[in-house]
Amino acid sequence: MFLFTGSDPSAHVSADLAAYSGSIPQRTVTLRVSAHQAFIRDAYEAVISIAP
Repeated sequence: MFLFTGSDPSAHVSADLAAYSGSIPQRTVTLRVSAHQAFIRDAYEAVISIAP
């Protein structure tokens, strides 16, 4: 599971991983950015500005 979020999803992620009963090992990577919306906006604007 890969999460990119502005909030703390720890409780939800822990519950989801604990509820999994399959045979494939599960992992999570969570990147928390306090200014999440601004980061996403800036990233999109940067890509658009260099697009051909």
